[in-house]
Amino acid sequence: MSKKVKIIVISVVCVLLAAVMTLIVIEQVGKRKVKIVNNTDRNITKLQVMFETEEESTVICSLFDGELQSGRSYSGTFETQDFSSVPADLGMLVTFEGEEEIFVYDGYFDSRFDGSVDIEFFQAEGQYRAMLSATSGLFRNSDNTYMKDDEIFFDFENADWDMVDFWGDEEDMEEMDDFDIVEE
Repeated sequence: MSKKVKIIVISVVCVLLAAVMTLIVIEQVGKRKVKIVNNTDRNITKLQVMFETEEESTVICSLFDGELQSGRSYSGTFETQDFSSVPADLGMLVTFEGEEEIFVYDGYFDSRFDGSVDIEFFQAEGQYRAMLSATSGLFRNSDNTYMKDDEIFFDFENADWDMVDFWGDEEDMEEMDDFDIVEE
């Protein structure tokens, strides 16, 4: 091999190694993170976010327990969770200032989870809403959580706290044969 060819081969190998290392670093940055944002005009006086078992409602891991002022956010971490033997949901107890509390279940975790959980409270069309996602991997996959960009509406007018939960698109619903989906 000539000296020119050796330099080209070494350069290509170095570029490939740098690209692989960059991808590994990017994937690790998004692991075991929780981010909660309150983009509403109301304070959230009580917010508990946790992984809970489905049957016994036992808290497996608390992701956040506190209050979140209007316009503020929270970022934290959690330990890798293994839900392969005991499936779990993401539970969220929310109390907006001046309102009663509501408990929301979302997602379905049935394997090892070390990804990120993102929750954003916001207002749109006169309603208070929350957007929830639980994703993992470099491309923010939600195949094992059934929780990607789920939007929840809070209705303060009804004493029953009428909450509508969208589980995602129709493709997601077809994958969830084990669940009874009730349309109102």
